Amino acid sequence: MGNGQPFKNRYATGNRIAGVTIRANRITIGKASPGEINDPLTGGVVLVAGGRFGRGGVVRDVRITNNRIATARAGIRLVGGMESTSRANSVTCVRLAGNRITGTRTAVLVTPNVPGPAGKPNVRGASGNRASLGGC
Repeated sequence: MGNGQPFKNRYATGNRIAGVTIRANRITIGKASPGEINDPLTGGVVLVAGGRFGRGGVVRDVRITNNRIATARAGIRLVGGMESTSRANSVTCVRLAGNRITGTRTAVLVTPNVPGPAGKPNVRGASGNRASLGGC
């Protein structure tokens, strides 16, 4: 996760994670209860640029290759921002190759913002967050 909770009353801003390779792993996650399937932090590989109150966090230049993921949740999740307080975070330039994902209907989930509780949209709205496989 690029940004997390505030520390000593300061927002986490401008954090960067770059140049990461996740290669040739076997990831197995057991069955999920219905509520866990939509939990934004569960999955085989999860990349989140901005957490609660996160501002300007970036996750980029990540290679996810030749992994075997068995999960009832999304196999690979790319999330720009978490909660309605997250602003201007991005996950970009992610390269996927040779991964085998089984046990789920959603192999790869790319979303700029995570929905609020019970799947409701963030009424206050996280803004400026983005997530994409491209952008290199």
